[in-house]
Amino acid sequence: MLKVLGILLVPSATTAPAAGSGRELKLAGTSSTNINLEPNPNESIGEFVDRLQARSNPAKIVAIGLFVQATNQAAAFAVRELRKGFVDAGETAPANLSRDVNLAVQAKWIARDPAGEDRWYVTNTGRDAAAAAFQGAKRRSPRRGKQIGANENDDSGNNGKPGRSTAGTSARLTALLDEGYFATARTTQEIIEALKERGLNVARTDLTQPLLTMVRAHPQRLKRSKTKRTGSTRAVWEYIAG
Repeated sequence: MLKVLGILLVPSATTAPAAGSGRELKLAGTSSTNINLEPNPNESIGEFVDRLQARSNPAKIVAIGLFVQATNQAAAFAVRELRKGFVDAGETAPANLSRDVNLAVQAKWIARDPAGEDRWYVTNTGRDAAAAAFQGAKRRSPRRGKQIGANENDDSGNNGKPGRSTAGTSARLTALLDEGYFATARTTQEIIEALKERGLNVARTDLTQPLLTMVRAHPQRLKRSKTKRTGSTRAVWEYIAG
């Protein structure tokens, strides 16, 4: 009887996976990656991007954004900080950063900060993607479509189309400038109302790129400054003839 039991028991003992076997590793690896999203002491931005395994430009934008938010103890980051982040990380800056920012937005990895015209923050979805080392990001690559306002930092003016033609909006802004409208400092909302009176309905994001192009023109066509108007608790951009 013992012999019979011995025969029966041997196979079950030999089927257990040996320590360090491939099967044991496979089972251990079934849990999802969970990367620490806080920069380690003395960890450079380049090391942080590598640790998060950010390969695509949208993924690098998330990684750089997380690093900037953490090191600055800030809730958001500016696009100019992204540009500097690519350089500091030893990465090639995207030829069309505006497009890649929009791709990250479409993937719901980042979103515009309501408190800042040119500020963004990493969303919960973006943090989850980064914590998982952006696994499956290629399969879920965001579709290209309507741009949603990140193009304010691209000087070309033709990187994807926002809600309406930037060329048409630029022409209307030039007409306002020629009329002398910008002899007085104007806010974005005031410009929207002025264009509406002239038969052109635009959103705030439709104006961002054309206004910045005029600010950055040589010679400068418009100047801008942040001002807190009477009765307002928030500073806004004002534009005046350059």
